[in-house]
Amino acid sequence: MQSELHQDAEMRASCFLATRQPGIDIGARLSRQIGEQQERVKGGILSIIDVVITLGMRAVALRGNWSKEKNEEDGNFSFFLKWKAKFDNSLAAHLKYASKNAKFTSPRIQNEIVGICESIIRERIISTIPKYWSVMADETTDVSAAEQMSICIRFVNELSEVCEEFIGFKQLKKMDAQSVFDVLIPSLLDWGLDMSTMVGQAYDGASVMSGNKNGLQRKVIDQYPNATYVHCRSHVLNLAIAGACKSVPSIRNLFDNVQRVTHFLGDGAKRKEIFKATVTSGEDQDRELLDLLLLSENENLEDYDNNEASKRDDLEGIQAGARKEFVPKLCPTRWSSRVETLSALIAKYPDVLKAIDAIAEQSSGDSRSNAQSYIRLLEDTQFVVALVIGQYILSFTAPVTKALQAKDCNLGEAYEDVDTAKKCIKDARTEEVWKKVWERIEKIAEVIDVEVKKPRVTGSQRHRANAGHDGSDQTISDYYKINVYYAFIDHVVEELDTRFPATHEGLIAAQCLVPSYLDRLNDEKINSIMGYYGRFLTFTEKDGLGAEILRWKQTFLTVTPEDTPNTANLALAKCSTRFYPAISKILTIFITVPVGSVSCERSFSGLRRLKLWTRASMSQDRLSGLAMLMIHRGSQFIPTPEDVYARKANWRLGAE
Repeated sequence: MQSELHQDAEMRASCFLATRQPGIDIGARLSRQIGEQQERVKGGILSIIDVVITLGMRAVALRGNWSKEKNEEDGNFSFFLKWKAKFDNSLAAHLKYASKNAKFTSPRIQNEIVGICESIIRERIISTIPKYWSVMADETTDVSAAEQMSICIRFVNELSEVCEEFIGFKQLKKMDAQSVFDVLIPSLLDWGLDMSTMVGQAYDGASVMSGNKNGLQRKVIDQYPNATYVHCRSHVLNLAIAGACKSVPSIRNLFDNVQRVTHFLGDGAKRKEIFKATVTSGEDQDRELLDLLLLSENENLEDYDNNEASKRDDLEGIQAGARKEFVPKLCPTRWSSRVETLSALIAKYPDVLKAIDAIAEQSSGDSRSNAQSYIRLLEDTQFVVALVIGQYILSFTAPVTKALQAKDCNLGEAYEDVDTAKKCIKDARTEEVWKKVWERIEKIAEVIDVEVKKPRVTGSQRHRANAGHDGSDQTISDYYKINVYYAFIDHVVEELDTRFPATHEGLIAAQCLVPSYLDRLNDEKINSIMGYYGRFLTFTEKDGLGAEILRWKQTFLTVTPEDTPNTANLALAKCSTRFYPAISKILTIFITVPVGSVSCERSFSGLRRLKLWTRASMSQDRLSGLAMLMIHRGSQFIPTPEDVYARKANWRLGAE
């Protein structure tokens, strides 16, 4: 590698020789050398941009601590630049010969590169929106105690695929509805979104967001009336299940106790090793106890879903939770994970007892006393009964929870899934089904050698369930059937009825345009469709909707049931905008309206990684830009170094 003095001397020598050879143009020679220098600088800048993009996508901290020994920053960005310079001559030359104020490695340049990447990613996402879109927003507090609002958009792309894309974090200084509105709407406008084509908005149920008079959704509707508000259906389902569990004392106590037991087992490496040594291998595991988690072929679960694949996935999900190496800790928010915890606890019930007993023998003090109390808890009939009943009933809602979190779920499917689960739970309120559940309880009691008994009851009872007690002899099975099983079912059904009322009828009526649901399409449904979607249709589309529906029905008369589209997404893919302009527009809007704000919650996981693993304090622009790079990693929206380079004009290429 030539030194700077050597290069300067070489250039002067070339100039001198050029004066002695009149046939060579000095200006052309200088221009060529300047061009080569600029290309070398450009190559170094492209490598620097590449390192920033790569580290951003991998959620790796760019900056680090100041090294006193080396008198320089010892960060990942500096390290990878030096590493890459070993085989990148342009970068090596740039880092060696560029002046200190033109190396393009400062934090300011890093932030500028990150900001350009963020803008390009967002612009590319927004450019893929054909027309209609919806906004989803949710708020969380990060590790630096700042209120961060995640903003995502939902739309249907040109391939009829549902897309939910994160487009940025915005910090909230205040948490009232007007302050949130003043941050959300200007941001959407600044990013170039057409607010006249916004057809939906989804937030959680906090009064600030969902208030019908002064909430965010009301302020948005007042200004953009086509933006239908949807309270996150996944959040609503969690509220319904939580409300039902709190209404039955045995079930409420169950989750409190399971949470303590699972945290006790997983607290520390020593306890995990004891549990691992106690658990039997998969081949030796008591198959009869594990099989009791699954319903037999003649039970109501076979009616849960007409789709056999969905039914199989549901059963496999329960089995997966039961066959985990450890009993997973009880998740405080995700109810589908809670079902897996209950399933695993039932399948490993004898091993859990053995492990806790071993912990009691090898421990002292509070650990021993806690272990002994948990042994008494696990050998209590009321706990076993509540565990089996809770796992059985909630297994009907677990697949609904997962379905509501899918990006391609629409409101019609959401309400249909909830109604199907509710029907199955109602159908389980029979003597025949209860006998099968009771067999599970007796089997577990037999395996752990515990006598099944009911608690003491009296004629007047205030602090203990006592329904059905009239002074006559009541069997143990009848006691738990009335006071726990039937009571829990009734509360679950009541909560689902209350929290999933018949709303958005006009919006959901569009599901009848899906070919597999065309038999439900009557005049009442058509009127509902026109009542909601008429504002989006032109006069010609309104006038021709009836004829379109007739042609649409005729199209699928000769199609076999297997080839008939059974979802709105598949129907839209078959729907030509040329022949069915109104139906295509209706299905697009129907799919575009969000079911919830789950995508925003997914972005919170990225926020946590950025703030915990990279740097707790950073500027808001840098945070949002790094989040865009990380969350959209591997997508077609990520810019190349050339894209970023072209966006910035003043790179000072001649500053060596």
